[in-house]
Amino acid sequence: MNAPALSLGAALPERFLALSALGLLLYGAIAGEGSYRRVAGLSIAALVAAAALLFSGAGPRSIGFSGLFVADGF
Repeated sequence: MNAPALSLGAALPERFLALSALGLLLYGAIAGEGSYRRVAGLSIAALVAAAALLFSGAGPRSIGFSGLFVADGF
């Protein structure tokens, strides 16, 4: 198996949430003050999508990045 692919898959919900937060930050900065409702709605949608990614995980325990990242049921 390919070790980097397993590492990236284990951290998929965290990566998605971080990238969507950065994207929404940039969108809010570019669009201006009138975009707060759209940014708030998209933020909630990103949290729901990250939760869906979290609960549709690969299994009960995933270890990635040479043991530095552990995604388990805790």
